[in-house]
Amino acid sequence: KNPIDPVCPGSCGTSPGDEHDELCLDIAHCDPDPTNPPNAICVGNMPNGFPCDEGSDCENRNTTNSPLGHCQNGFCCVAGDCCSVNTDCLTRTPPSGWWAPPVCDDQTTCQGHRMDATCVNWMCGTESKDDDRGCTAAMLSDECGYYLPIFCNGAADQVDPPCPTTCLDGGQEDNTKCDENAHCDPEPGYPTNSVCLPDLPNDQGCDEATDCISDYCQIHFCCSVGQCCKGCKVTTYVPNLGGGGTDDLTDNADPDARLRVQSTFGQPSPSGKSTGAGGSVDFGFYPGAARQYDH
Repeated sequence: KNPIDPVCPGSCGTSPGDEHDELCLDIAHCDPDPTNPPNAICVGNMPNGFPCDEGSDCENRNTTNSPLGHCQNGFCCVAGDCCSVNTDCLTRTPPSGWWAPPVCDDQTTCQGHRMDATCVNWMCGTESKDDDRGCTAAMLSDECGYYLPIFCNGAADQVDPPCPTTCLDGGQEDNTKCDENAHCDPEPGYPTNSVCLPDLPNDQGCDEATDCISDYCQIHFCCSVGQCCKGCKVTTYVPNLGGGGTDDLTDNADPDARLRVQSTFGQPSPSGKSTGAGGSVDFGFYPGAARQYDH
């Protein structure tokens, strides 16, 4: 008889779509023939990081760590979610799983982070990345005393926002840079700068209405609207400005009483002014108002 030459198998599937890995060497597996998909042939096992559709497709099935082979997320690897690059790890958009969106860790300094996927040794992992976008423009950073509060801005790279140190704008005092209960005035001890200071209660010295809680400043003192502020002189006082010169007022009800006139700073009295040889003084602000004076 003529010997029959041995013929290598042309398929590892007994029927179309039927795959038998046991018909292949240990270093191979049975997969569809790319040139003839209904047929299945033995192909070499895939290294970690290469595409697969089942554990037996992977070289790692011959290792003690993965005796049955490990294929996950469409790639071979030793364990866990497999990848070729980090974007293979689910899900980047919208962030979930191995990815996490930016969060604000400290809104006082506007510092935050996000979590990005990693692909190390063909296995998915995660790591923290600096990202301040979670610190949004709605997040308060600092009340800033009597200045307007400052907020984060939602940018990816933020710095700790500093509080203002002046309320000057173009060299002019700007009360809009201050809280509602404050005003812009020269800084004590540093008159070349102006800062936000708390509004003043009644009977405290002022130079404009916005200095006062009452929003009313009269002869350089705060008081309630319509009241006679500290330093106000009323018509029941008669100035004595004779040739000797005096800054005293005489009370008609008690001619022997002497009432010291408090200094004013150029804000005229609508009730009039008396002038004598010794000088002049405002002596009325609102006729009939309650007397306010220093003894």
